[in-house]
Amino acid sequence: MYDIIFSDYDGTLYGKTREISPKTRKSIEKYVANGGKFVISTGRIYSSIKPIAVSLGLNGDIITSQGSQIYNIDADIPIHTDFINKQKTVEILEIAKREGYLAQCYANNTIYADKNKDFNNFFADFFSVNISTTETLIEDIFTEKIVPNKFELLVDKDKIDGFIKDISKSYPEFLFSKSAPVMIEVVDKLATKGRACRYLLDKYNIKPENALAIGDGNNDIDMLEAVGGKVAVNNAAKRLLKTADYITKDTNGDGVSEIIELILSGKF
Repeated sequence: MYDIIFSDYDGTLYGKTREISPKTRKSIEKYVANGGKFVISTGRIYSSIKPIAVSLGLNGDIITSQGSQIYNIDADIPIHTDFINKQKTVEILEIAKREGYLAQCYANNTIYADKNKDFNNFFADFFSVNISTTETLIEDIFTEKIVPNKFELLVDKDKIDGFIKDISKSYPEFLFSKSAPVMIEVVDKLATKGRACRYLLDKYNIKPENALAIGDGNNDIDMLEAVGGKVAVNNAAKRLLKTADYITKDTNGDGVSEIIELILSGKF
């Protein structure tokens, strides 16, 4: 049996209802009861994902903010954080501002954002978080009033791919991930989900071949590459599907349950 499972959240642990099904909840409970560690690995901020982890009966650690921060649920504190370069972050945000793109920054378990009622209300509702709006986001980062470990940009759908291509060349020390048709998540290039997985494998003294990861997006590729068991859910991005050793057959949001049941029955 795999000793630990790293699972993406959005698009992986639930289906169209945005709710983790009773079937998946029961499978996770069985896996943990059999001695396995189940770790959520998400782009979400800790305050957004903690209630979900608690509802699943999980303890231990959560990988958050695209891998740039790891929190311990029991102590309710970050145990590892990769901050981003202040000066270059300011430069990128100034470029985005000139293009008319909105920004959000993650710092101190808080999301700080440019003022935009419609976008912020949507984001706060979807991720169940509070948004702290400011008219001086760039200045606050420059003066270190805000010290972020991640930021996001809302970019026009028809311009996002070109923007990522150009900005990546200019700022190779950052990792730019398209997490939605109009959303770019940005962290330090080394602050990935894969690196966070390796950090926890060292902490728990678990060999990579005894670990499994499951996800749906391109930002989950390095997470799968960090472990022995590489699984993609049925609705995953094409690049991730090529990385995976197994693609779940379920199409209703219970891919995690499917793989856990295979593990517990000794079939995977």
